[in-house]
Amino acid sequence: MSKNKGGSGFDNRAARRFAKIDKVDLMSQQEIFEIMDEDISTILGQYTAAREHKGKFPQYMANAFANLSTALWVKLYVEEHVRVKRKKNGKYKIKTDLSEDELESLRTMIADAFKKSVLSTYQQQAQELTDRNKLLSKAFIILYPEVYDMTAVLSVKVKKRLLDDKAKKRKRALSKAQRRELTIQIYGDPVTNMRSIRKLFDNSPVSDKKKLKLLKKMYGDRFAAAVGAAMTVDNNNSDFIAMLYEHLMDSKKKKRADYVLAYAIAYKKNKTHNFRLEGGDFYKRNKKLMKELEKRWDIGFKKAFAKLKPENAERRKAASYAASGKKS
Repeated sequence: MSKNKGGSGFDNRAARRFAKIDKVDLMSQQEIFEIMDEDISTILGQYTAAREHKGKFPQYMANAFANLSTALWVKLYVEEHVRVKRKKNGKYKIKTDLSEDELESLRTMIADAFKKSVLSTYQQQAQELTDRNKLLSKAFIILYPEVYDMTAVLSVKVKKRLLDDKAKKRKRALSKAQRRELTIQIYGDPVTNMRSIRKLFDNSPVSDKKKLKLLKKMYGDRFAAAVGAAMTVDNNNSDFIAMLYEHLMDSKKKKRADYVLAYAIAYKKNKTHNFRLEGGDFYKRNKKLMKELEKRWDIGFKKAFAKLKPENAERRKAASYAASGKKS
């Protein structure tokens, strides 16, 4: 039996050396580079095993990115092993000596590190936040070029005369850094990433029609999951969420069934819903669908749907007013 020196479930050199985040931060760039040079094939294999065979996730790599040198090494590694060429039809061809599994594992590793960085996991290295995110996101878009190219739609400037006063104050074309962040967020799970995606889309002044078309293109087969996840974002002032809600309500029954199912799945994880679902219209229009999903798919969805009943929504509203000392 192999020894578990690092407490991570792995016994490769990187797992042992990156076991403690405070020690990783003190490592020299040379040490980091030597470890990554030696162990990258093993590390990527561990990500592949976690993804394809439900193996243990190499959590120790989150510690590794506390040292800025790890992000630099990854960027240099991607640039050395991956070349991207745009075809005449607008699609991209990736030339690489890495396998598809290794490429996907690189995407997973970088996206996970970026997310932890954004969520302030590396608080002791806060001064390196911008540099770390820049290195990681620049490496990632090489591995996900088509989606990054799509984000250019949100960087188009709209003439101020076409915007209302509120939009003029808060909306502007997305920067390259924001476009790179959006690319990474789209790659990940919409259930956990939709709050960040919402902010980026809301920040762009382009029309709702273009945003909806873009989101469909970005997510492809995962679009229904994205719409369902958006219905769990508890933000009252999002034009982006309002747009997706209207799209859901205007859709035909078969498509709405996919969206409502995706909402129920997302609710089980996020335990929240957007206020628009409480008005009664959503429940009335989708009542039969919800009953079918509870019966045929998962009885656990009952909790997600019960809170949307108009009478229950009114009770919660009254209780909220009472708690704040106001009259309902």
